[in-house]
Amino acid sequence: MVAASVSPSWALEPTYGHFNWSSSSDVYFTKQAELTPAQCTTGIEQEPLTEMKYDDLPVGRLFCVRNRENGGVVIGRVLEQGNGSTGAVKVSLSYYRNDA
Repeated sequence: MVAASVSPSWALEPTYGHFNWSSSSDVYFTKQAELTPAQCTTGIEQEPLTEMKYDDLPVGRLFCVRNRENGGVVIGRVLEQGNGSTGAVKVSLSYYRNDA
């Protein structure tokens, strides 16, 4: 599991065939080449996901996780597509704090 800290404001857990995320977060993914925190927020408001399967996340796909309480956003890029048998997946993550 990847988390922001010991008591995380967000968490993303790879499992067999899909990601799980904390109940206080929302998730969105895009087929676009770029994804900003503002685009993430708009995407979540318009098309929030209820599941994020590895089959929907090929190499290069961008996704984001937003914490509902503090507005923090994590943007991820798939580096190696998830393996449904082992649960292994490789992603790059960037965290954006909401200081407003």
